[in-house]
Amino acid sequence: MIQTVEKSIQLTKKLLEINKKIQDADLSNHLSDLKLELAEVKSSMSDLIIENSELNEN
Repeated sequence: MIQTVEKSIQLTKKLLEINKKIQDADLSNHLSDLKLELAEVKSSMSDLIIENSELNEN
């Protein structure tokens, strides 16, 4: 699942690069917001995996 989020982040980065040529500020803002949200999802998932691993050890 984290791999899917990582791929989504990479795709968003590519779209931001493409948008530099188009120079659409609104699209750029939305893509940046998406990138931040995906990074937060990835971080939360990592925390849950660690928490789950710790619970399984007990």
